[in-house]
Amino acid sequence: MITYNSIMQFPFHACNVGYSLAENAQGRGIMRRALKATNQWLFDNLNMHRVTASYMPRNKRSEAVLQAVGFQKEGEAKDYLLINGKWEDHILTSVINQDWVAAINE
Repeated sequence: MITYNSIMQFPFHACNVGYSLAENAQGRGIMRRALKATNQWLFDNLNMHRVTASYMPRNKRSEAVLQAVGFQKEGEAKDYLLINGKWEDHILTSVINQDWVAAINE
């Protein structure tokens, strides 16, 4: 599952992505391929400039997926998300659409 939320157009042209994959399907490159394809679709069809994602520092698999797709670390957020009743720190990342071009009316 991949979900894009907080999709904003002018002037931000950005959104956030979250994803999950069944444990028995992990480690096969499925999420890397899916995330790369859906990000590209957003860049091409919604003219997104930036896609952001976050992960818990101990989640090395998610870190590897994001790095493989081109996400770069931008910072750290303390007590960022409430997960299973506990506030969890997260690493903040993004991937930028290097081919972004402003629409004519912007």
